[in-house]
Amino acid sequence: MNIIEEIIIRRDGVLPDEARQCVNEARARVWDGESPERILAHEFLLEPDYVDDLIGSRCFTALNE
Repeated sequence: MNIIEEIIIRRDGVLPDEARQCVNEARARVWDGESPERILAHEFLLEPDYVDDLIGSRCFTALNE
């Protein structure tokens, strides 16, 4: 589980599977060209400091899960 998932689980009361799905969908949109900073700010209410957690090297297999 990555830090963004942990944050939205704790902060928003989202279930772990739902958090993982939200992050995976956001990650796919970033890979399709959307701004990670915009997604973080508007959808997760997070600062740009979390860009690496959204698209970092640890996450490259997430779409294959």
